[in-house]
Amino acid sequence: ILDVLNKKTTVEQNEHAIRLCKEIGLFVNGTVMIGNPTETEDDLKKTYHFIKKNPIDSLGVCITTPYPGTTLWKWCENNRLIPSNFQWTDFLYDRVAIMCSTTLSRPTIIQWKQRMDMLILQKTNPAYFLKKLFSRPDNIIRYVWGLRKNPRHKLQRIIRSAL
Repeated sequence: ILDVLNKKTTVEQNEHAIRLCKEIGLFVNGTVMIGNPTETEDDLKKTYHFIKKNPIDSLGVCITTPYPGTTLWKWCENNRLIPSNFQWTDFLYDRVAIMCSTTLSRPTIIQWKQRMDMLILQKTNPAYFLKKLFSRPDNIIRYVWGLRKNPRHKLQRIIRSAL
């Protein structure tokens, strides 16, 4: 899916960036897009497991929406997915104005979005955080020490590895 969306990154690179950020104590915020062209339910499961296994602090789950003038819009036009009666007011965050997927139904995409939203809520709520923090004494030491460290050299390492 990353290739289909021309993201010029890999799952492994994203995991590596998350690990480096957490190493130096940075807050990791992410965004995933679901309902992409050619995406399958198996792809959605992989995205779900990526969220589950990586230490992401905050996450937005967006349903892919094409906008006029983009490559995605042209793809949707070529696949006859653009309705003739679309309204600009349909382009809101909480609506699936135009489906980009030829392989997944609207209800399936919405169901997976709700699942992923619930997963990140479970991971990021304060009770979950405290449970993880106190699950091992070295977590507390690592967290407090991470707040005191100067992360400059590690930030430079993150930037170099992203280039």
